[in-house]
Amino acid sequence: MVTWSFAPDMLTFEEACYLSGYDRGTMLQVLGVDGVDLDNAGRIEKQSLWERLKVSVEYAHWDD
Repeated sequence: MVTWSFAPDMLTFEEACYLSGYDRGTMLQVLGVDGVDLDNAGRIEKQSLWERLKVSVEYAHWDD
């Protein structure tokens, strides 16, 4: 499988699930609310997925 540092700039759905740790249903929800950027072929932009994950972690630990 892929790692963040060696992953391509545009990820397949399966690669994005693997890297993020999201299951298929969660990834579909993220995509459904414009949580990450997609290209015309439906590939997911790695940088926008990374940003989405950072925001999720920051939000989860807001009151820590």
